[in-house]
Amino acid sequence: MRNLGIFAVVAAVLACALAGSAPVSTRPPAPTYSGSIEVAGRFIPLPAGDWLLAGASHDSAGPTETRPYGAIETVVLFRLAGDIVADFITIRGNALPVTGSWGPAVECDRQDINFTSVFFRAAHENFCGFVNRVVGAEDARSSPAWRQALALAGERRWRMPATWLMAGYRIANRQDVLDLRYHLNPEFAGFPRDSGDWAASEWSPAHVAGDQRRMAAIQQLARWVMETSGSIQQIAAGHGGEGVVLALPSIAGDVSAGTVEATAAPESTLKKTLWKSVTYRVAASTTTFLIALPFAATIFDASIYTLVGGVTFSVLYFLHELAWDTFGVAQPPPPLEFAGAGISA
Repeated sequence: MRNLGIFAVVAAVLACALAGSAPVSTRPPAPTYSGSIEVAGRFIPLPAGDWLLAGASHDSAGPTETRPYGAIETVVLFRLAGDIVADFITIRGNALPVTGSWGPAVECDRQDINFTSVFFRAAHENFCGFVNRVVGAEDARSSPAWRQALALAGERRWRMPATWLMAGYRIANRQDVLDLRYHLNPEFAGFPRDSGDWAASEWSPAHVAGDQRRMAAIQQLARWVMETSGSIQQIAAGHGGEGVVLALPSIAGDVSAGTVEATAAPESTLKKTLWKSVTYRVAASTTTFLIALPFAATIFDASIYTLVGGVTFSVLYFLHELAWDTFGVAQPPPPLEFAGAGISA
């Protein structure tokens, strides 16, 4: 009996020690969605599979934005394959409407990412799609939703790549904005682990240009961005995603179906004004010379008159057009960067 008593005490001590050493999680089970999810009053259709809500937060429109924007509702969704995060989605939408429109994504004007297509940009509406590499880390600009997602992945010991491939969209009108970004795990598709440094990444345009297989993956994402843009417009229009089916592209193939041509970005006001001034001046100066020639004493006199008038009125025309384009009509808002998921440098 004495031995049994000692055994019971030892067993109790061991049980307490093991219980004390094991991590105790107070985090409630994360909900899982399939088919669609509601974010900021919009029903967003999801690609096939079960998507786990890894993080959610209400973010500001950015520390440098001074206009009275409404809060941005942000969610981060994971799709798991065993203990690997195969894909993740970030969805951002405004919880409150505004009256001055929303700026486009900063990616819409970038020249150092893999692909950008500006579908339209006007004073109160804009829509663009893009493909970029994203480092799976956090910094001062990271959304609390992304910090939650990283903490959950670390707690559950889910494996994640150093670099993600992201295909995304930003679409906005006078009152509302929707920002959707789909991140694919290139390691899950068979690519070697990247360095995790954005500038030196093997997925940078300079490196991709010399790698046929990586180029094919980027072109697949670019093609998907172009082909899915109509569905994104339908979702943003508030149709509830009815009839919209989103299927993430495969990046595991090694055959490219050709280069994807992006829609051209709008010309800058300054460039457009300059070209208008040049083309108008050629026609106007030729007309002025022909009119002045019969009344001038010599061809030289007519040429001098045309030259002086051409320079003077060209400057006047340029300043008039620039002032009209700048102050006479409503201008598109500047790019607006939301709190991020991952680092796109």
